[in-house]
This record gives sequence, C-alpha cells and structure tokens, in this order.
Amino acid sequence: KAIDFWHRVVSTFDLGHLIVIPPEGVQIAWKVRSSNTQELQYEEVRRMGIYNPSSYKKKVKFLIPSHFRLLKVVDEDKVTFHHGQKEVECELLPEGSICLDFGVLS
Repeated sequence: KAIDFWHRVVSTFDLGHLIVIPPEGVQIAWKVRSSNTQELQYEEVRRMGIYNPSSYKKKVKFLIPSHFRLLKVVDEDKVTFHHGQKEVECELLPEGSICLDFGVLS
C-alpha cells in the first residue's frame, strides 16, 4: 500500500522519478548533479547506487521511463548487469554494489 501511495504522489505532481522497488535488504541511494559540457542535452544527471549488504544473492529489476537515458555504469563490484533500452536488471552477490548514471531529459 505504501508503494501505491508514493506512485500516486509521483504521478500526480509529475515529478519524473525512476521507480525502483528493491528486494528486501537491498539499499538504494540517489545523488543528483547538474549536467556537464558533454551532457548538455540533459537537464540533470542522477546517480543511483545499489548495495546488497545481505549474505544472499539479490536481483533488482526496473523499467527506464522514456525521459531517462542510461549514461554509464560505474563502481561495479560483485554484480552481473544487463540492460536494454527500457529495462535494467542487476544481480548482486553478497556485499555487491553498482552505481548507474541516468541523464534526465527536460
């Protein structure tokens, strides 16, 4: 129910955020920065960090909205990463982590 609530809030105010529902125990953190000179077509760049502190393998899968573009993958550690144009899938081993940079179109 909490997920439905936040989904309604985000869609009501058109906040344009990536919706990721991680499995239990997986931590996700966001950082936002302005675009640099090579990224001028984007309004901003958002870095999503995913970390699996548990002792079990976990899978994170989510869709990429049309106004987001995956720019680069950094800091891969103990992770298998697959992506298409509209979907991302990360399989994190115990203590695994990955950071993904997304460009946000205005």
